[in-house]
Amino acid sequence: MYADVYPGAKFYMFRAICHDWVDDDCIKFLGNTVKAMKPGYSRLLINDQVLPDVGAELHPTMLDMAMMTYFHAMERTERQWRTLLGRLGVEIVKIWRLETGGSEAIIETMLKE
Repeated sequence: MYADVYPGAKFYMFRAICHDWVDDDCIKFLGNTVKAMKPGYSRLLINDQVLPDVGAELHPTMLDMAMMTYFHAMERTERQWRTLLGRLGVEIVKIWRLETGGSEAIIETMLKE
C-alpha cells in the first residue's frame, strides 16, 4: 500500500474502488491510508459515484444493482458516504461534482480535528 511508503503525503486517491466493497472492507483499506495522513495537511480523495438519497438516474441505479449482484457491495448515497467516512475519523471538506451532471464525483476529505 502506498500509505506505507508515503506517510504524510499531500493526498491519497482512490478511484472507482469503494463501490466494489462492503463498508467493513472499505474501513480496512481506507483505514490503513488514514493512519498515514498528516493532520491539517493530507487529503483523502475518493472518485466514485455519489447518488442522491432519492431519485437517482438510471445508469448509476443499474451500477448499484450490478455491485449488489456481483460483489455484495453498492454505489453509495451522500448520506452513506458521510457515515462511512465518519467511521474512519475523516470529514468531508467538499464533494466535487461534474458540471455536466451525473452522479460521479470526487469526495475530498481531511482528518477530523
